[in-house]
Amino acid sequence: MKIFLCGAGGMLGQSLLRLFSKTKYEVIPSTQDTLDLTDELAVQAAILNVKPDFVINAAAYTKVDAAETEKDLAFAVNELGVANLVKAVKALDIPLIHISTDYVFRGDRALGYDEQSIEYGPLNVYGQSKLAGECQVINNLNKYYLIRISWLYGEFGPNFVSSMLNLAQTQPLLKVVNDQIGRPTYAEDLAQMVYGLLEGFYPWGIYHGVNEVNGGEIPGISWYDFAQEIFNISGIKVNLEAVDSSQFVRPAKRPPYSILLNTKYPALPDWRFSLKQHLSINKKL
Repeated sequence: MKIFLCGAGGMLGQSLLRLFSKTKYEVIPSTQDTLDLTDELAVQAAILNVKPDFVINAAAYTKVDAAETEKDLAFAVNELGVANLVKAVKALDIPLIHISTDYVFRGDRALGYDEQSIEYGPLNVYGQSKLAGECQVINNLNKYYLIRISWLYGEFGPNFVSSMLNLAQTQPLLKVVNDQIGRPTYAEDLAQMVYGLLEGFYPWGIYHGVNEVNGGEIPGISWYDFAQEIFNISGIKVNLEAVDSSQFVRPAKRPPYSILLNTKYPALPDWRFSLKQHLSINKKL
């Protein structure tokens, strides 16, 4: 069976490539250098040439702050690019696996958002563009897995975990916000989830691919909690201070509660367990 993978050079894309290389699936990778998703004819030609059994779209414009001034580019990739993929797979009756984000929601619900939630209202351009891409999928396809994720980290590419570890080497004091609450997504767990969806013949529709957060009144953690655990597991002593978002004025507004609830797919590992796995792998590299 063949998979056409868009965004193969990204963090998730590389994790998917590594996982699927050990399976029965043949993966045909594409990156922004080999395929411009905003070019409708190029997208149609690429998919027609491969004739895959599935298309996975792990490509996206993800620069949250830059999107505020690069709105056209964000929508070109996250809406038009998705629309082009949707047209191409629909014409050939190929299922699409599309990755989206927690930022499509308003972010004011402390108990989180499940897969049926429609309390949309993205607070920034990035979230607006990703919601527009979701609409392209939901309104035009029947055969799709739309997987929302949040706080993605992994081995490939920059992310919060690597940033914290790097900053700890040079900064005497690290200030991290404690009033933005969400759930991390470990790229390796997400790749396994994508594989599980394909192999398990799960019903088409929306899924949430996030690690579990257990034991608290609110089913999420803050960025400060995340940073604290990174250093605890790594055994790194650092002067860490919890602050509120007002101390970090950024172009794009962030939601206070960005909690995705996974109620449809078997629970992914607890966030601490996956973080330990990631840090132990990195230690060996």
